[in-house]
Amino acid sequence: MRFALVVIALLVQVMLAHPVFASEAETKETPGELSLVSLIDRAVSDNSELVVLKKNWEKAKYIAPQLKELPDPEFGLVYSPVPSFANPEYVGQATYVYNISQMIPGGGKLKLMSEVAGHDVLIEYENYREGMREVISQVKLAYYQLLFVNKAISILDRHMDLVRQMIRINRINYTTGKGIQPDLLQADVELSRLKNERITLEEKTRSLKLWLNTLTNQPPENEIGDPAPDQTLPDIAYSRDELKKLALANRPFILAADLSIKKSQTALELAKARDNPDFSLMLSNMYFNRGMMDVEIGVTMSLPFVFHQKYDYSVKEAESQLEAARASYDSTKVMTLQMLNESLIQAEASKRHADFIRDTIIPQSRTLLDSVMANYRTGKLDFNTVITNQQALLNFELEDISSRIERVQALVSAEYAVGQAILPEEKPDADTTIIKKSEVNHDEKK
Repeated sequence: MRFALVVIALLVQVMLAHPVFASEAETKETPGELSLVSLIDRAVSDNSELVVLKKNWEKAKYIAPQLKELPDPEFGLVYSPVPSFANPEYVGQATYVYNISQMIPGGGKLKLMSEVAGHDVLIEYENYREGMREVISQVKLAYYQLLFVNKAISILDRHMDLVRQMIRINRINYTTGKGIQPDLLQADVELSRLKNERITLEEKTRSLKLWLNTLTNQPPENEIGDPAPDQTLPDIAYSRDELKKLALANRPFILAADLSIKKSQTALELAKARDNPDFSLMLSNMYFNRGMMDVEIGVTMSLPFVFHQKYDYSVKEAESQLEAARASYDSTKVMTLQMLNESLIQAEASKRHADFIRDTIIPQSRTLLDSVMANYRTGKLDFNTVITNQQALLNFELEDISSRIERVQALVSAEYAVGQAILPEEKPDADTTIIKKSEVNHDEKK
């Protein structure tokens, strides 16, 4: 029996040492510390919406080269047999005519059509970059919200420990005849309230992690860690005027609107060129009785002036489109600067509010609570006073967290309006190093 047990133990050790069994026997690893830079890199490379925008840009790159080429040449064959009532000498024979033709658009239409498509490539690229900045902003917002929600959970844990301490004091006082039962019940109610708030915050953390999984195109059940708890919210190292200049110069939304103007200008030139005639070159060979009889070379020309009114309407349409593009560009700049200014104002107001609560109100409230607790232990104050001060401190600490989350939202909104990374946690060129400049326009070197 002992020998059998030894053999079984050896077999188990061998199986666990084998990589197949060892991988199954390993315990599930705890997710590591959550890195903002890693989340951004993963979102930029894997986010499903960004993949669609990138494919739209790549698709546009292959349109311009097609429009540069001439239309396909045409080949024709005409077979004409000699009728039976003709000269009997030629009955049963036939005439063959082979022809090939090439249409050549006039007035530089091919060049202009290719330029319009080239502007589309650049516009799609800026749309891709705008989508990238939006995804990065959402990742940062979720990351910092998760950071501060975890801080709020830590605050609740500290207050639950404080309430448990109150419960122990109440029980001692109650057993010695110095306390009353309502104090015990009130403390239990407060502890239950804090536990309920903690459940709500835990649900919020799960929701934020699910959001991060969605942004990084990970399965919902993918487990991720938490941000390092000792982090502080970074400040923007730019003045307001510098941020305005950066927004006007770098935001992809504005650059796309500017490119739309250039595209409309080129489209207007194309509309004016459409009433230029197109030409067709033709080469024709005629064969009869297996011998070449004739060679013909011809040129045909379209006559756009016959129905010129439709080309006039085309020009007016292009002029209206150009005016709309200019108005859209001006509107985009105004909206961007408005978003930036409102975000900076909100960020500054939230920072002042949070700093005042953290540096002034919370220390005063903690000092007051410590004093109240000391007097409560000696029986100089009632339990209602303790609970009131404890709840006041908790509310101030949670209000501080709420103000910092509002500041996060404002800073992320400001960064999105600027159109480039301005917070220290992100690599400054995160949105440009991924795409080489030469890759923007497939036809750039042609």
